Formats: sequence, C-alpha cells, structure tokens
Amino acid sequence: MLSVGDMGFGFPHYKRWRRAWIPDPTGKDPSEFPANFSFIRGNHDAPAVCRAHPNYLGDYGIDPETGIFFVSGAKSIDRDDRVEGVDWWPDEELTIAQFNAAIDLFEKTRPQIVMSHDAPLAVMQHLKSHHVYDKSRTQQGLQGMLEVHRPALWCFGHHHCVWEKKINGTLFVCVAINQVKKFKL
Repeated sequence: MLSVGDMGFGFPHYKRWRRAWIPDPTGKDPSEFPANFSFIRGNHDAPAVCRAHPNYLGDYGIDPETGIFFVSGAKSIDRDDRVEGVDWWPDEELTIAQFNAAIDLFEKTRPQIVMSHDAPLAVMQHLKSHHVYDKSRTQQGLQGMLEVHRPALWCFGHHHCVWEKKINGTLFVCVAINQVKKFKL
C-alpha cells in the first residue's frame, strides 16, 4: 500500500486528526504503520518529520520492490495563511537541482508506474481544480518527466478529488482523501 501524501505529519494536531479518520482499536501511535505501507509526502506533511519516518519512501526515486517511481511534495497555494514551521514548510517542493536529478533517474529507469503528490502541468488543463493555473515548480518538474517518458499509469493526490483520464497513452488518476485505489502490478 502506498499513500500519495497529505497525511498531516508534523502538524500540531496530527495524532488527534489521524485517530479521527483512521481509528486504531489497538491504541497504537497513529504514526506507526505496517511494514507493507509506504508513503510519499504531500505539501501538508513536514519534510523533516517524513524523512525520519521508517515508512517514508523518500523525496524521489524508484521503489526497488515494485518498480514504482515516486516524487514527493507540492506547492501550498494557501501558504500565506499558514505558519512557517508549524503547518507550512519552505522545503515542501523539491529544489530545481533535485528535479533535474529526478528527471535524469526517470529517463534512465523509464518506469511504467509513477506516484507523485502533484501532477504534471499538462494534466492541469484536464483537471478542473483550484490548482489548475498554479504552474508550480513541482508541476513543471513533473511535466519535464512526462516529456522524456510516458508511463502507463500516473497516480497523484494533491487535488483531493476522484478523477481519472487517459491522456496520450498514460492513465492519470487523482485520488481523494481516504480513497483507496487498487492497481495490479
């Protein structure tokens, strides 16, 4: 199982919030997950907290077990209404250097499945969302990946809606909060 982010890691109310939407009858800490659960971070996850978590896949890369290429992070369009270091983090998006390295790895590995928090810029014209005209560094970096290779499946979650569309041979799937989507690998 892989989560595409916005789990609330690092938010002051994380434990209370997580128990509310995924109650655990065993009483375990809500940041503990089974070994078969991995995640990437969204823009509503503290990067440092995620990087320290044993189930975090990383900022970008390819999962050796599944062959899934992953990219964490996105731009918070509401960051002006948030508090830096509390519920917004300046390093929520990959840097340009990280994106360049991610694109190089993406081109070398040519994965069939991509999981990211946000979506490539070209997808935004098809996705009716308040993020459509954002043109963030993340959307542009993901677009750079898409221009060098088109995977069969690209799953993302930043826009918190149920949406899917096949575009030029790639099935793009946006998952909503708490939505579980099954794919055969």
